[in-house]
Amino acid sequence: MNHKYMLLGITILLSSFLMAQSSGEVVAIPPSIHQQEWDAHRDDGSSRQFLPESLVQTKTEKPVDLIPKIRTSDKEIFGYLPYWAYDSYAGLNYDLLTTIAYFGVEIDGSGALVDLRNWPAFELIDRAHREGVRVVLTVILFNGDEITRLLASPENRQTLIDNLLTAVKDANADGVSIDFEGIPSADLQKENLVSFMTDLSEAFHEQIKDSSVTMFTPAVDWRHIFDYEALAQVTDGLIMQGYDFHWRTSKTAGPSAPLIGDRWGSLNVTKTVEDYLNKTSSNTEKLILSVPFFGYEWNTEDDQLESPTQAAGTSIPYHVARPNSEVYGRLWDSESQTPWYKYLDQQWYQGWFDDQQSLGLKYDLINNLGLRGTAVWALTYDGQRPELQQALKDAFGTSLPPLSPADFYLRSIYSGVEIMVDANDDAEGYKVYFSLDGVHFDEGSYFTQASNRYHWVVPDQVGYFKVTAVNGYGESQPTEILAANPSLASAPVLVVYGAERVKGYDFADKIVRHFANALELSNVSFDMATNDAVERGRISLQDYQAVIWINANESTGTDSFNAVEQRAVKDYLQMGGNLFVSGSDIGFDLQAKGSVADQAFYHDFLKAGYVRDSISSYAVAGVPGSVFEQHDRVTFDDGSQGTYDVNSADVISPVDGASLCLRDEAADADVAEGVCVQYQGIFGDGSREGRLVYLTVPFETVYSRDSREALMTAVLDYFDLCSAANRWCHIPWWKY
Repeated sequence: MNHKYMLLGITILLSSFLMAQSSGEVVAIPPSIHQQEWDAHRDDGSSRQFLPESLVQTKTEKPVDLIPKIRTSDKEIFGYLPYWAYDSYAGLNYDLLTTIAYFGVEIDGSGALVDLRNWPAFELIDRAHREGVRVVLTVILFNGDEITRLLASPENRQTLIDNLLTAVKDANADGVSIDFEGIPSADLQKENLVSFMTDLSEAFHEQIKDSSVTMFTPAVDWRHIFDYEALAQVTDGLIMQGYDFHWRTSKTAGPSAPLIGDRWGSLNVTKTVEDYLNKTSSNTEKLILSVPFFGYEWNTEDDQLESPTQAAGTSIPYHVARPNSEVYGRLWDSESQTPWYKYLDQQWYQGWFDDQQSLGLKYDLINNLGLRGTAVWALTYDGQRPELQQALKDAFGTSLPPLSPADFYLRSIYSGVEIMVDANDDAEGYKVYFSLDGVHFDEGSYFTQASNRYHWVVPDQVGYFKVTAVNGYGESQPTEILAANPSLASAPVLVVYGAERVKGYDFADKIVRHFANALELSNVSFDMATNDAVERGRISLQDYQAVIWINANESTGTDSFNAVEQRAVKDYLQMGGNLFVSGSDIGFDLQAKGSVADQAFYHDFLKAGYVRDSISSYAVAGVPGSVFEQHDRVTFDDGSQGTYDVNSADVISPVDGASLCLRDEAADADVAEGVCVQYQGIFGDGSREGRLVYLTVPFETVYSRDSREALMTAVLDYFDLCSAANRWCHIPWWKY
């Protein structure tokens, strides 16, 4: 079994326990979000600590040297990439970044590097350098006794410096950034810390040209450990903590990063920045404000502001918080200048986070005060949604190509398709690229509008498309490749492409081709849309007799189904729709790691119970009497078949009237667990009968092509799609 997550980084972050205010009283709080998430992921087990072999590129030679890029802004845009999100490095927007901090490498008090977390990250460094982006290694030590052992010993400090120089040189990387949390006392360690950072900076600047040495420092130095002025002078920058003013175990719910105001206590982000300015003699060129791409959700006593929390909260990335706010209603707290939401699910819950508006105000603070730039915790936490990237671009990168178009979908029209993307304010036009095989694309056709009709001369044949946005500074990265197979009537099937985690990998395009080929061979016309287009209501599931949802290996890092997508699927199934969904980690995401609402959706609408993380083999067999009873043996990719190694397909059991349809070929017939469930009946509060096939082996990884076609045909037959001869065939029955 291989791994869903991987490590990353060298940045040295230094932070005492952050303190905050509650009811006017200063209280010590638990470790920062950095340490909380580090601790949470380090204990996941080896199966989730590294990239799946299929997602690791075969690169073994050293990365290329940094290729300088001409930038119109002098601001530092520093992003932490945690090791557990490393597999998303290929899909990062490098245009917006100046430095990526691989988070991280763990050390001990002797100066040894005790856990490299897959450093050196050659694939990341090579890609970033080609894009003109530095990569530094985050150095992590979260144990107070070990920090004392390190700082109190000149020999241990020098050992660490030597080890870090070797680690960075061997990776052809660009420096370090330091995260030490829990420094126990100010005494000698305050001076020792300055001495260490001085020696570290001098060594790196002397031995690695243009290298960078930065340090993460707390929002409030309650224990007087940090000599801000000296540290700013000897390093290349202090990364000021701009979050955790409310934290996981706060007594009341509230903003993690209040910009202003006294309602939530006397502390806020603006006062943190002012404190640093005062203590560094306004050394703005060395001050970098970190901002949150995350928030917290708590179970609260009621729905009011400052409501007492009933239990420890949960950290939620933006790509979870934003859809939640869309479902439950986004609220704005003018005191803190941050958004929040609330909802009642037997008990009250509140979620507080930052979005495009609140982060834009923090970026205004950076620009107005002339600070060096910003740092993001953490890259990928936006789930590749465009809003937070647009906020960065608006503040620091106006002279850049547009962002890649969002909300992409294709809708069939006679002898062609209607192509839609969300209009981009920075775009002057759009280029549509067309292919008949999904591999070889034409040179593109330029359009001034985000909505266009595209015709080709071969009827009833699949066409593939990708779109870019264009302005005077260049062309954006392309969208995902989508496909459509138009016919004389509207398509009965919608394929939803939700495989965001594999964006940027070479095999990602095969996913769409494998689905498109199987549908084409089944003689079914189809439209296709990204999950973002569904989430934002650009296209409706209700317009289709069947929906096929591509989930690939989406998991906790990118969301298999967020709150808005869950609502769309619920509504569709309750209206009698037919859903075929495949994805390896849906159960792990929704049931093992999900909220109460996630777990209810998984049970009530995907009709499954999560059993464990991985099936024991790469072959399964159809269950007698099921939709796949004719399939004696179905094999899927172990990394040798051109897609990716399915080493962690969830093992599930049928619940609530569902039945098993595929099980491990070696399993006993009386064991009610496997990799596929099917259901026919009423969903939730619906009144019409719907159908479901849920497969934990990603469909695109099944081989051979004939096997995929046979599986798809079996699913469509189970859905009983009407024949093309019936003029009502392509109109959902609830719309007759």
